[in-house]
Amino acid sequence: DHHRGNKMASSVPYKQDLPPKGGYGPVTFQRKIPRWAKPGFGYKSFVGGFLFSAVGFFGLWVNNRIMRKREILEHDSHLALMPLIIVEQQRRILNRIKYNTEQERVIMKDVPGWVPGESVYNSKHWENPRIWDLYYLDPEADVIKRGTDYIMNV
Repeated sequence: DHHRGNKMASSVPYKQDLPPKGGYGPVTFQRKIPRWAKPGFGYKSFVGGFLFSAVGFFGLWVNNRIMRKREILEHDSHLALMPLIIVEQQRRILNRIKYNTEQERVIMKDVPGWVPGESVYNSKHWENPRIWDLYYLDPEADVIKRGTDYIMNV
């Protein structure tokens, strides 16, 4: 007896597994097609996908028109403000040149023949001053600070 050491296994009576009385019910072997896979579903899916895409492309078209109008408005406002920005920049440059000329007049007052504000370049046309031409009379730390402010605000 192979259940010799196990009292629990020997105390449970053995029962044969049998079919229910009257037998099992009928076995369905016919193919069941899901509702979504019925004929015509592919056509409906195609039409639905097309409509979904059409609505999305229409929304994209409307959004592009709105964004284009905004870009035109932003560009026009930039063009309208550009003369004011340029004039403000030139005003700052001229004020700085005036300050430099006054400082040069004070520093070079003892040098005979020195003309304050005279260009050191041999040219008859206007040259836009470089950043170091505007701030050469300031300590170097101020030149760096003002130079970055000047560059960032142009």
